[in-house]
Amino acid sequence: MAVSKQKKSEVVAKLEQAFKSAKSLVFVNFKGLSVGNTTQMRQALKNEGVSYTGSAFLSEKVP
Repeated sequence: MAVSKQKKSEVVAKLEQAFKSAKSLVFVNFKGLSVGNTTQMRQALKNEGVSYTGSAFLSEKVP
Protein backbone atom coordinates (compact mmCIF):
# COMPACT_ATOMS: atom_id res chain seq x y z
CA MET A 1 0.00 0.00 0.00
CA ALA A 2 1.39 3.35 -1.01
CA VAL A 3 1.98 6.00 1.62
CA SER A 4 0.23 9.29 0.92
CA LYS A 5 2.20 12.47 0.41
CA GLN A 6 0.50 13.97 3.48
CA LYS A 7 1.55 11.02 5.66
CA LYS A 8 5.13 11.27 4.38
CA SER A 9 5.14 14.99 5.21
CA GLU A 10 3.96 14.20 8.75
CA VAL A 11 6.71 11.61 9.21
CA VAL A 12 9.36 14.00 7.88
CA ALA A 13 8.17 16.74 10.27
CA LYS A 14 8.36 14.29 13.19
CA LEU A 15 11.87 13.23 12.16
CA GLU A 16 13.00 16.87 11.78
CA GLN A 17 11.92 17.52 15.37
CA ALA A 18 13.73 14.38 16.55
CA PHE A 19 16.91 15.47 14.72
CA LYS A 20 16.86 18.85 16.42
CA SER A 21 16.50 17.43 19.93
CA ALA A 22 18.52 14.21 19.66
CA LYS A 23 21.92 13.67 21.23
CA SER A 24 22.56 10.98 18.64
CA LEU A 25 20.78 9.21 15.79
CA VAL A 26 21.02 5.65 14.55
CA PHE A 27 19.49 4.33 11.33
CA VAL A 28 19.02 0.58 11.09
CA ASN A 29 17.31 -2.00 8.90
CA PHE A 30 15.57 -4.72 10.86
CA LYS A 31 14.34 -6.65 7.82
CA GLY A 32 13.78 -10.25 8.79
CA LEU A 33 13.51 -9.57 12.53
CA SER A 34 10.67 -11.54 14.07
CA VAL A 35 7.74 -9.80 15.76
CA GLY A 36 8.84 -11.26 19.09
CA ASN A 37 12.39 -9.97 18.71
CA THR A 38 11.12 -6.57 17.60
CA THR A 39 8.90 -6.38 20.68
CA GLN A 40 11.82 -7.31 22.95
CA MET A 41 14.03 -4.70 21.31
CA ARG A 42 11.41 -1.96 21.69
CA GLN A 43 10.88 -2.86 25.35
CA ALA A 44 14.63 -2.80 26.04
CA LEU A 45 14.92 0.61 24.35
CA LYS A 46 11.96 1.94 26.34
CA ASN A 47 13.48 0.67 29.60
CA GLU A 48 16.64 2.66 28.83
CA GLY A 49 14.71 5.82 27.98
CA VAL A 50 15.51 5.58 24.28
CA SER A 51 13.04 6.92 21.73
CA TYR A 52 12.34 4.59 18.82
CA THR A 53 10.64 5.62 15.58
CA GLY A 54 10.02 3.26 12.72
CA SER A 55 8.93 4.10 9.21
CA ALA A 56 8.42 1.52 6.51
CA PHE A 57 8.55 3.92 3.59
CA LEU A 58 11.94 5.20 4.69
CA SER A 59 13.40 1.71 4.42
CA GLU A 60 12.17 0.99 0.89
CA LYS A 61 14.83 0.57 -1.77
CA VAL A 62 15.00 3.37 -4.29
CA PRO A 63 15.55 2.17 -7.87
